[in-house]
Amino acid sequence: EAPGLRESRRTGVPADVSAVVNSAMLELAEQWGQWDRALQACNDMLNDANVNADKTFWRQRAEYLRQKQMADAS
Repeated sequence: EAPGLRESRRTGVPADVSAVVNSAMLELAEQWGQWDRALQACNDMLNDANVNADKTFWRQRAEYLRQKQMADAS
């Protein structure tokens, strides 16, 4: 586990790089099987006003993460 994963990305991160930080946190959390944290980072990307691109990818990624989370829970 990566202690403070979510907490560390909130402190002192300028808004214009928040998408880069969220993306990196999503990748790390997914690699570690921390689906709740990966899903939260993905949702943060979806809600980030600084991400001006089409968010279809992030919606699809969130659904994939929800499925992984449910599969691990069973």
